Amino acid sequence: MCPTACQVLQWNNKVIGVALPSSLEFEITQCDPPSGDTKGKDKSATLDTGAVITVPAFLKQGEIITVNTEKGEYMGRVNKK
Repeated sequence: MCPTACQVLQWNNKVIGVALPSSLEFEITQCDPPSGDTKGKDKSATLDTGAVITVPAFLKQGEIITVNTEKGEYMGRVNKK
């Protein structure tokens, strides 16, 4: 995972707030493999941070996805080049 810039708000040398980008990319480190008809179905996936989110059932372990940092929700799959 690459370093990510964020804004840190301080007051009297104490951190009172952190603003993350609206979305970040993460790798799926664990999920059930796709099987059968996956159209319109969801499943749980563990990300490289340890967070567990709901993703479309067609995704596989090792894929990179974009996650909304405010809601903790899947936004899309990152195309590999």
